[in-house]
Amino acid sequence: MPLAPLTNGQEHKLPRSLAGNRPGTNFPMIQEIVIVNADETQRRDLVQILEPRHYRATSLDSLKRLEAYLRKKFCLAVLIDLDNLPADQRFFKNLKKMHPDVCILGLSERPFHPELEEAISRHFFACVSKPVDPDEIFFLLNSIPEQPQSRQHID
Repeated sequence: MPLAPLTNGQEHKLPRSLAGNRPGTNFPMIQEIVIVNADETQRRDLVQILEPRHYRATSLDSLKRLEAYLRKKFCLAVLIDLDNLPADQRFFKNLKKMHPDVCILGLSERPFHPELEEAISRHFFACVSKPVDPDEIFFLLNSIPEQPQSRQHID
């Protein structure tokens, strides 16, 4: 069943019965993933990859909206498109300083971003080449520790 187009910041919600977090249920726990990409089609494609595997995907079109969103909610990971957003070293340093438990996954068609070399090496959990391979994304997301306290904090 295709998903309806998202407006900016809108979440696709899974049925309440899949929300997990209730003692005695066998349903998987839903993890929040934020997708930040200026291209609506690419955002929608990523949502369609994530949601059948019990991830709640929130779609945003700017880094400014990401900062506002993270002030209100926690998420497991942020998938940030490095090709079409104006991110710099300072942005990622501040993001990790304010939200040390959020795992950053960069998405790019380019194999190297010299302007982000330090940020990628210090603050990113991983970088993924586009077009995105769903198996690679799920492998990386499954590699993220579920408990924030067990994640490495970067100064």
